[in-house]
Amino acid sequence: GTMWSHVSDQSQLDAERMHFVKRHKPTSWLIGTSGARLIEIDRQGVSVVAQGPERAMDFLAVDGPLDDICVVLGQAENQPPYLCTLVGRRWLKPFVIEGVAHISALARIDEESWLVVGRRLSGEAWVAIYVPLQLELRPMELPGVRALLACANRQGEKRAVAVGTDGAWVDARPDDVECVRVPGNPDFSCITMDAAGRCWGASRGQLWVRDHDGTVRCI
Repeated sequence: GTMWSHVSDQSQLDAERMHFVKRHKPTSWLIGTSGARLIEIDRQGVSVVAQGPERAMDFLAVDGPLDDICVVLGQAENQPPYLCTLVGRRWLKPFVIEGVAHISALARIDEESWLVVGRRLSGEAWVAIYVPLQLELRPMELPGVRALLACANRQGEKRAVAVGTDGAWVDARPDDVECVRVPGNPDFSCITMDAAGRCWGASRGQLWVRDHDGTVRCI
């Protein structure tokens, strides 16, 4: 559309801090809030679609369908990050991520695995594959990189990508994860994947693309 519309009932948001907004359906959006809530907002109003198991937790990111398997990034005060998994509208036990200072983003790779990125307590980048139904986390080394900052995916691609500082570019598939350093070490801040499966990243004042042959170039 081309016009703003007012949401009539926002009472579910009155006492909550909002941490992210993500498209949910063609006409609605998901909001992650304090109090471990996922809230849907559309033209009809606001409704709580999922209440997390720990109300002291903030929901900071989510990926995956709510009616199947979705993973939510949670954080409680003075606690390490958590990965909370919703399976068929039921919560699994939250998975604690030890040794990590900050989780920046997560993205679904396929029906069973998620790419999760951030920064270690030691000040280096952190990247892992999370398999929620097995409660398994598979961290990988990415030396010489300070942090990974953003993730992206596209439904049907069975692939997720991430970028970060020092030219870091991660391409994750169900059976293979490739971590490369782009020449010149640009500090990437965001990434997206277009309808053709081509990935686009941005650093300060520059736009980058990864071609289908794996080459990352500035355009």
